[in-house]
Amino acid sequence: MLYSDAINQRVDWATGVPLPEKRQPYDLEFVLAAPAGYLPEIRSSLTLFVDHQDPERDLPERCFQLLAPSGISKGAFDVWAEQAMESVIDIVRFTGPVCVDFADLVSALNASGGRAVTAAWVDCECTEQELLSKLRQLRLRPLLCHVIGGPKLIHMSKFTRILDAVEAALPDAVEVPLGYGIHPNKRTTLFFLGVPM
Repeated sequence: MLYSDAINQRVDWATGVPLPEKRQPYDLEFVLAAPAGYLPEIRSSLTLFVDHQDPERDLPERCFQLLAPSGISKGAFDVWAEQAMESVIDIVRFTGPVCVDFADLVSALNASGGRAVTAAWVDCECTEQELLSKLRQLRLRPLLCHVIGGPKLIHMSKFTRILDAVEAALPDAVEVPLGYGIHPNKRTTLFFLGVPM
């Protein structure tokens, strides 16, 4: 999938939809389950290789690997990959009172130190103790945290409660970009990008 500077234009190369003859670099490009030696012909601002298993890619500058959790089936990978790509795009597509932007995304990925990153989600529609328990089960070092809420603005006390739980369960998350975007169709969920542990 390719996303332009308008962030809404997309082309799904995996389903055979032809690319434009004179392809321009995109701000954000997803390369889904490509062969290990594949490299994009055009250098986009940011390219994320979304992989089921680690093919040990040798990635050039501005290219990163988004790796599914180990042990998931092919069918589960397809669902995970779609959700991960959508969540990354939602960071810049659906803004809110506390925004992270494209530069924060790039900084977070650069903080991975060249290691593969993974994505995880935590449903926040629960008690404080349940939220803490869910957060403590995450097996990643957070690089970016984004609260996705909707369809209405959540009360700031709820946002603060979520932040307090993240800080208590994941002390490393205090140093990472954290945002909140209002999505028209989503329950309140925490989205993480991080290095698997």
